[in-house]
Amino acid sequence: MLSSEVCDLRGNRLRRLPVLCGILIIFAVCPGCGQSRQLPVRPGMVIAEGYVTLDGAPLDAGQVTMIAETASNADDEDQWRIVTILNGKFEIEIAPGRYAVRIQKYEYFKNKDAKPLLPEKYDRKTTLSAEITERGPNRLSFQLESESG
Repeated sequence: MLSSEVCDLRGNRLRRLPVLCGILIIFAVCPGCGQSRQLPVRPGMVIAEGYVTLDGAPLDAGQVTMIAETASNADDEDQWRIVTILNGKFEIEIAPGRYAVRIQKYEYFKNKDAKPLLPEKYDRKTTLSAEITERGPNRLSFQLESESG
């Protein structure tokens, strides 16, 4: 009788093992899940977080281009940064300074043409800007309005 009880206890333990292993794997693979992730920061760079809305709702997708106001060469990657917007949020590694901010969203067609979906005042003729500081926090917020809104 004792041996059958031991086998039964081992059987219950063995059934729990996959569940426990699964939980341990989740914690090992996902440290800090639910927390803001931090990009690796290179020397002289800081993290800026941003939020973009269009007519009061989070911009579902798009991109932010930040161009240093002192930029003299558009080919110099140290003078501009591009990052993707997803569900209104973006996070970017960038040097402190003052930037012109361009926000783009396009509709793409099979023939590879693209139609801008935001007014030019947020893109090519931007009126947006941002000041990025070394000490932070660098939390940016852009409330956009569609041309018809």
